[in-house]
Amino acid sequence: MKLPDTTWIAIAIAALMFSALLPLPWTHHTVLRLAGFGGSIFFAVLLWKPFRSVSYGLIASAILFNPIQPIVMPARNWMVIYVVAGIAFACLAGLMLKVDRQKD
Repeated sequence: MKLPDTTWIAIAIAALMFSALLPLPWTHHTVLRLAGFGGSIFFAVLLWKPFRSVSYGLIASAILFNPIQPIVMPARNWMVIYVVAGIAFACLAGLMLKVDRQKD
């Protein structure tokens, strides 16, 4: 079974978010913010027509991961947010698989 590209993108972002559990330097968290922001905007645009409510949630997620005006919290809180975002992007991969199969 060949998975669509959008599903692979969601899986890659989810894996990147779960890497927050590794003891990596703080610059890695900047990469996580950029991935969370870009992925949220990307999927919000893709899902705007079929699932508008999911798009609103992704826009709120993009505001949380905004790299231009970052929200300042302790690293421990961000780690929880990254894990929750990883779970959300993993679920989003399944949703994108469903959307892509409906197109066919």
